Amino acid sequence: MSRTTDKLIEKMEAGELMYDQDSNTYMTPNKWELKNEISYLEWRIASTKAELQDKVYQFNRYDI
Repeated sequence: MSRTTDKLIEKMEAGELMYDQDSNTYMTPNKWELKNEISYLEWRIASTKAELQDKVYQFNRYDI
């Protein structure tokens, strides 16, 4: 193996790097955690937006 590959393997085994299959890149645990937090927040925003649209629809259905 090359020195670069050996270094990557060493860092992964030491927990200093993680491989992200979605982006095909290596990242530090801190960056990995931030990526996961961003994904969660994007999901939460999409979920809240759908809930908001449903409430607006319900509101507009009532004729008072």
